[in-house]
Amino acid sequence: MCFVEFLSSHGSPLLDSHAMEEMRRLYSKDQNLLQSLHNAGTSPETYRFLLERCTAENSLENGRTVHAHIIKKQCESDAAIATSLVNMYIKCRSLDDACASFIALNLKKVVLWNAIIAALTQDGRLEEAIHFFWEIERRELSPNEVTYLNTFKACALLRSIGQGFEVHRHIIVSGLELTDFTANTMIDMYAKCGSLEDAYVVFRTMNMHTLASWNVMISGFSQHRYFGEVLRFFRQMLSEGFQPDEYTLVVILRACIDTEALQFGQSLHDFLIRSSTLTGVYVTNALMAMYAKCKCIEDANTVFRLASERDLVTWNTMIGGLLENGQNTKSLELFQCMRTQGMKPDRATFIGVLKACIALGSLDMGKMVHACFIEDEDSQCILLMSTLVDMYTKCGSTEDARRIFNKMHTRNAVLWNIMLAGYSHSVEEAVKLFEQMEGDSLKPDEVTFLNLLKGCQTEEHLEFCQLIHNCCIEYGHETDLYIGSCLVDVYSTCGSLIEAWRVFEVMPE
Repeated sequence: MCFVEFLSSHGSPLLDSHAMEEMRRLYSKDQNLLQSLHNAGTSPETYRFLLERCTAENSLENGRTVHAHIIKKQCESDAAIATSLVNMYIKCRSLDDACASFIALNLKKVVLWNAIIAALTQDGRLEEAIHFFWEIERRELSPNEVTYLNTFKACALLRSIGQGFEVHRHIIVSGLELTDFTANTMIDMYAKCGSLEDAYVVFRTMNMHTLASWNVMISGFSQHRYFGEVLRFFRQMLSEGFQPDEYTLVVILRACIDTEALQFGQSLHDFLIRSSTLTGVYVTNALMAMYAKCKCIEDANTVFRLASERDLVTWNTMIGGLLENGQNTKSLELFQCMRTQGMKPDRATFIGVLKACIALGSLDMGKMVHACFIEDEDSQCILLMSTLVDMYTKCGSTEDARRIFNKMHTRNAVLWNIMLAGYSHSVEEAVKLFEQMEGDSLKPDEVTFLNLLKGCQTEEHLEFCQLIHNCCIEYGHETDLYIGSCLVDVYSTCGSLIEAWRVFEVMPE
């Protein structure tokens, strides 16, 4: 839809009937935007309309064309046009143009300053966002609550405690009354910057706590793994009569996971049952993960069976819990059940069940799992394909592993090492593969050389051992403790005690 058609269908308070006819004339089918602007004596209202349309259509090129015409007609000083211009650049994701125009036009609207700070923060240009905050002060404007919120967010993402403290000081000096939302954002900023003491000071000085403020405190301390404090805050929160929401419960259960505080987790579970607190799928998943991590897989399974709602994470959590607790066969059975019930597995599911196949040494089951995603887009995931190659090598089908390996377009050092480990029975093939790895300009690491040396077990392999040893020296790994120990062992096994002694003597420890 062209500009005039849009205007006709929606109407505009900016243009009268005469201006509407002018727009129709300007945007005839045989004229483009540049020609129209060149031929017209456009009004400020028309410019504003054009910029709004460029914004709505995300048309940066047309927006720049309109801007150039505005400069030519010397209309930049019009406050409404300037506002529309900066908004257009922000929405079209051209922040350099937005900032340049903003500074040049010397706009006095705090709402626009807030938009610039928010846009720069979202774009990861955090230092610039904070710089614009201080520009507000230099231009003798008054920041509002939104200004502080956006700036605190930039400080938090930058992990800049110093700049965050200066913005906090600015609030105090300005006399702005802290709202709950501002205080919570400030607590979050201090927590993300690692200053939990300052976060607690802000929390303690709040006129009144809310569930949101408790959640911010609990989450902040949890991020830094102060789980004892997290559980203490939770108890205090309950004692003050606050009922946890789903977010609170998930954070607390994760704290129980990391501290393996099974008894507290069980108490929380009992509390949820007794209080009939609404527990959604996120809490269900967190409960299952807590029980699985604390080696109570039967309790995790009970939560799973009684769950009124299950999402993909629910299934993956239960499968992963079974794997962690050594119940590989049951994890594969659950995988089959998952597919029977119409839940589509993702790459995390496949990686998990392939690990179960590796643990069981079940090539047939591994092939069945492979068949489930062979045509799926997940086959492009290098982590999944590395696990698949690992499954084939460890389950005794190096040929299948090599066939998949050769078809892959992207191969990292981890995948090469997995493939090299699969050739531990044939050092000649392993060395050929290593030469191919070097040809692909991938730098071998310690694991690479340990996998190569693993196959050297007889006197016939002495020449290969020396070749690998030379490569270790070339890549600076000869003095590595594990590689040095392996070289000593392999040279001894191959009957060359003199070479073993030489390696032993150059080892630093």
